[in-house]
Amino acid sequence: MQNSKIRKGMNNQEIDEFVNDVLNKMSLEEKIKQMSGNNIGKAIVEDGFLGKRAYDAAGSAEHGIPPFSFTDGPRGCIIVGSTCFPVAVARAAS
Repeated sequence: MQNSKIRKGMNNQEIDEFVNDVLNKMSLEEKIKQMSGNNIGKAIVEDGFLGKRAYDAAGSAEHGIPPFSFTDGPRGCIIVGSTCFPVAVARAAS
């Protein structure tokens, strides 16, 4: 993002300052939105099935927060070539 204060090589102090600044500026609604996908249901319907591509979640252009992309779901990673970690339910059951 061009207006983002986020950049590669930031040190811990710079990261802390950015995070604190953004958290102080965000509304409660904006913070809650960071915990959800960006219209993932619509994207899945457009694709015809889940797992065709990575889906963006969270992010805020207004606050300079880039979205992150994910390829997993409740049953784990579903796209070949993605990094795979145990699904949450498996971790919780152990």
